[in-house]
Amino acid sequence: MRRYPSPMKTKTTIRIVIASLLALSAAASAGAATKPKDYDAVWYERIEAGCKADAKRYYSAIHFKKRRMFVKQCIDRAYR
Repeated sequence: MRRYPSPMKTKTTIRIVIASLLALSAAASAGAATKPKDYDAVWYERIEAGCKADAKRYYSAIHFKKRRMFVKQCIDRAYR
């Protein structure tokens, strides 16, 4: 005599499979929705990273106000 799985276990399994497929499809569509950065945004990020690295080299972590002012002035100089 052959035993079949109970209907409750089958429903639970189907629900888990459907929920996981739904979650995967939502994650895939969320990743595809991001648009690439434009040239100005990339340029600004690179300038800012360079200015922050220079500020880190010139001023210690204690002088955070001096660092912040240096970064702002450095970015202003880069825009000229």
